[in-house]
Amino acid sequence: MFDRVSADSRRWLDDVTAALPHRIRTKVRREWERRQASTTAKNSTRSANIYVRRTVQALTNVRAAYPFRTLSQLYRLKVREAYAADLAASAVAIITETPAGATDDDTARRCYEQLARFCLARGIKPAPYWNTGTFEGFAPGINRMKCPVWYLRQLNILRDRCIEHINLAAGMVGTAAPYISKEAFNEWQAKQAAAAEWLDTTEIESDAGDVLTLAEAAAAGVSNPDNRRTELMVRLRGLEELATGQGKEGWFLTITCPSKFHPNSPNWNHKSPRAGQRHLCRQWAKLRAWLKRRNITMSFCRVAEPHKDGCPHWHILAFVDPEFAPYMLHAAREYALQVNGDEPGATKHRFTAEFIDPAKGSAVGYIAKYISKNINGVHMEGEIDDESKMAADKSACRCRAWASRWGIRQFQFGGTGASVSLWREVRRLRDVENLPEAAAPVREAACHSRWAAFVGEAQAAHAKVTKEVTEMGSHYGNNVIRPVGVTLGQIFIATRYKRWRIKKRGSASPWSTTNKCTEARQGTGLDRHLALLGIDPGAREALERGSFVTARLGETKYALRGGQLREFD
Repeated sequence: MFDRVSADSRRWLDDVTAALPHRIRTKVRREWERRQASTTAKNSTRSANIYVRRTVQALTNVRAAYPFRTLSQLYRLKVREAYAADLAASAVAIITETPAGATDDDTARRCYEQLARFCLARGIKPAPYWNTGTFEGFAPGINRMKCPVWYLRQLNILRDRCIEHINLAAGMVGTAAPYISKEAFNEWQAKQAAAAEWLDTTEIESDAGDVLTLAEAAAAGVSNPDNRRTELMVRLRGLEELATGQGKEGWFLTITCPSKFHPNSPNWNHKSPRAGQRHLCRQWAKLRAWLKRRNITMSFCRVAEPHKDGCPHWHILAFVDPEFAPYMLHAAREYALQVNGDEPGATKHRFTAEFIDPAKGSAVGYIAKYISKNINGVHMEGEIDDESKMAADKSACRCRAWASRWGIRQFQFGGTGASVSLWREVRRLRDVENLPEAAAPVREAACHSRWAAFVGEAQAAHAKVTKEVTEMGSHYGNNVIRPVGVTLGQIFIATRYKRWRIKKRGSASPWSTTNKCTEARQGTGLDRHLALLGIDPGAREALERGSFVTARLGETKYALRGGQLREFD
């Protein structure tokens, strides 16, 4: 067949696809050949050429949204490292007129805004700042946007999304590869395997001498899919119990995106699934604000999952007072259809609502399967996912890979009565002896997975998470905040009284997290190192508090991190 295609057509095809990755170019070429050979289409050549033009235009638009101008920047780490170093050097050059160590707030703001514009012009999200409007607030963001390591981290994230976005534009996500492309899914599996190997070969050691492998520590937390699913189900059951106790009724809502966010639609605007997620978040925020203005309270659990083409949609279990339910449903439908609500099929598919009749079963059952199918498919053995036509456990892995690749939050709760952070901290008290009497009911409810009871006891005891702030604790100079315990009224109970360090399994020395690091420990050798560096020995107390100190000569800062005196430029 292909021999009968003119040489000019072949040269045209080679020219328009020359800048595409080899795998994408091969896919486009094969589809062009298939359409050329079609005996059913009256204008097979025209159809094939239109396909190529549309696909190449979509790929061009996608590539333009990312800071990569060559394929080597996408596929070679060393090239990205050099690119990150160039970006950092350019960023430093932008603000060379700023005096070193300047503390003028206006100067800091100008520096930050200059660097933010520099990043935005290259498709990179600017580093955040503390929103204080002071030099101390802007400095961490400025330090990030001058750092090649920070740029490399951003480029690696954007690289992953750019490649998957290219796959979407080339039609490589869909029936044959639901939710996520084969390339991205294979990369995700490889990273999971590498992370598991690293966890197995790495230990954490407490200052009391306790030693655990990171794999054991991870298995005990919510990074373990089984624990994550269990915690979500406990919160979901508690959400229903609280709502029932307040006389609320349940509704199961499904909200989808307009066709312009679907890569398999002719209306696709060439935006990524993140844009679809932002659209859903924006419309949901409008609904919640509308309800708040009218003093209508709604509690909910929502699950974000992908369509076969990678576009997200939401399943929501919502509870509201029966008298306000019609208003909530009307507003929810209005906001779901606010954008392109007149397009074909919108009124039927963009928003659906189903009343949850308590006589027919628990509300939890309506959304429980969506939680499971987006984590690990547990308790769905033998079931086939309607969207992907895969077994539930295989489909769940692809959903997790999709959420990881696009940075999409899969689950969200609202109106649960207490934060999950407080819940987790209280559960750390399970082995604490001589617990104050006021804490016992809170701990019992949390450790026995009774969320609704926990909320009541926590509110009665005025429980909250207590956090420790280490000023300028990160090497970028921003505060580091970590939970250290629980406060009930005036009573403080420590939950994290051990300090841990990471080390390679079987090694006595901890991992270094910076490029430059002395071997000085907190002990008799520390004073000697301070003297050699020209740092006043009186600064030791500040170092032990976690603060930075500066040598008398030069502008290099030092801080104690993980028992080591580390150098920060």
